[in-house]
Amino acid sequence: MDHTERYSMVRKENPAVEAPTSPKREAILEAAKALFLSEPYDRVSMDAVAAAANVSKVTIYAHFENKERLFIAAIGAGCLALFDEAVIGAKRSDDLTTVLADLGFRFVQNITNPDVSALHGVMIAENQRGGELTQLFYDALVARSTDVLAALIQEACESGRLSCEDPHRAAIQFIAMVQGDFFYRHQLGLGAPSASELRDYARDCAAMFLRAYAPGG
Repeated sequence: MDHTERYSMVRKENPAVEAPTSPKREAILEAAKALFLSEPYDRVSMDAVAAAANVSKVTIYAHFENKERLFIAAIGAGCLALFDEAVIGAKRSDDLTTVLADLGFRFVQNITNPDVSALHGVMIAENQRGGELTQLFYDALVARSTDVLAALIQEACESGRLSCEDPHRAAIQFIAMVQGDFFYRHQLGLGAPSASELRDYARDCAAMFLRAYAPGG
């Protein structure tokens, strides 16, 4: 399956991008997120989530087939929505600089969010225990997010706005460039950039990326 086909299936397959359809589902996601970010994954039970959300365990299973699906939905919705909104923006605008700069700005805001920092700690702890959750997280969120951006780039290539032999590699390059040192500075408690500084940096990254992949460049 190529990257465009993967993107077309993201909403259909991934519970992390499924919008809450009821107050109970939203309550489950909020309760699960709080528990997963404060306790080791293996110590969070579906009973605990049900109690925190004030619903029955049967209700949880009516929305999520297992604990892994619940975990990905609870902690991943904002991450994938970020890239999904970028694709929608690209379809509405021919200004790729603005679309990519906005994506870059919101991406760095996302990775320096306290919840994401807490999630990073959860993933490191889980990896040290040798569990499969880290691979599930990577496949369902990190890899899929890259696929979504790659689909955006591929669409731009097909419309003649970019020239790129490997949209997936280009997506990885853009994400790495726009991430800069912000995440590590945040993890080390060295402060965060101002919104204006971050917007300027994201726009510079977008401009550099588009120059590198300009048709005939």
